Amino acid sequence: MNDFELKKAFLKKIYHGYEQIVSTLGDWKCKPGCSDCCTSLAVVTTLEAAYLWERMPESLRANGSFMDNAPPLAFTTNEQASLCLSRTDFEEEELKESVARCPLLVDDRCSCYDARPFMCRLMLSSIDCRVSGHAEIPSALLSFNTAVLQILEDLDRDGWSGYLVHQLGHFQQDDLLERYISGEASLDDSRVRRNHANPGLLIPPEHQEQVADWLRKSDIWQCGYAR
Repeated sequence: MNDFELKKAFLKKIYHGYEQIVSTLGDWKCKPGCSDCCTSLAVVTTLEAAYLWERMPESLRANGSFMDNAPPLAFTTNEQASLCLSRTDFEEEELKESVARCPLLVDDRCSCYDARPFMCRLMLSSIDCRVSGHAEIPSALLSFNTAVLQILEDLDRDGWSGYLVHQLGHFQQDDLLERYISGEASLDDSRVRRNHANPGLLIPPEHQEQVADWLRKSDIWQCGYAR
């Protein structure tokens, strides 16, 4: 098994483990056709984009519109975690541009649902956000989501993080998949950022016991450090 196949195996383990945990946490209101949260600004790693690209319909690979005018990514998750852990002040990213709908949507349904990135999987709500105007999830789950994002970035520390449209655009235009699989990928694009090793999980004290329990039960904990 080469490095790419090994990383994919861990990626699928993370996806599966996360879904096992959230399935026990309540009656989520998200249903097929609910796509209000499906935008082009989902942040994904190169590994996630490669996994998605492999499973994308050929027609979408050829004709999808991926390089839109989305802004550059300001920080990766682990960059933000490092700044927080070192108590360094930084400005939160504020997106002023209008947010485009995800290019993978067809009739308000994801055309690549089974391979969707983690940022899409964590979009959950215990209330109907189309009625309320906002989503609602337990605060401990927010901390768990951040921990999983950190582990995902650590797993792909030789790759990049960026918005979905920018990452997929490189697979479409630059034939990135083959070079990424061979370990020879390079991206000269200021809109994406190099991934960073996990500096320590950014979990508030009141959630540490619960998040640690979820990480153990899901077997996600080992995936970011297995390389």
